[in-house]
Amino acid sequence: FDLSSYLFGNVLLISSTELWALGILNVLNIAFVLFFYKELFYLSYNAEMSKVFRIPTRAVDKLFYLLLAANIVFNLKSAGIILVTAQLILPAVIAFNLVRKLHTAIIAAVLVAIVSALIGFALSFALNLPTGATIVICQA
Repeated sequence: FDLSSYLFGNVLLISSTELWALGILNVLNIAFVLFFYKELFYLSYNAEMSKVFRIPTRAVDKLFYLLLAANIVFNLKSAGIILVTAQLILPAVIAFNLVRKLHTAIIAAVLVAIVSALIGFALSFALNLPTGATIVICQA
């Protein structure tokens, strides 16, 4: 039992099968957001009002939480709980500080996550630092 691997993860420990699973999960995430964009938009602002527009709130909520749980579980080994939690929160917070529209904020959050991950990977490799913690520092 190695507590630091659960906290910070180790990207070098993931197998090619797990990498494929992460890729498929990412495709499912993108498809979910694209397919249910309108429903997610209404749910994020007012769940009660979304029922007036006949949006299947329970089904969309369950799918959302299922994907969220799958993302957390699949990313724990490679990224660690600190990076997973930070990647769930920080890109959205940074994006909503920069823009106000939901559509633009989604794009900005994705860009923040990608850029900070790339910079964090490069710095952790160059300076021999833990990858997860370095990415979180780059986001902060």
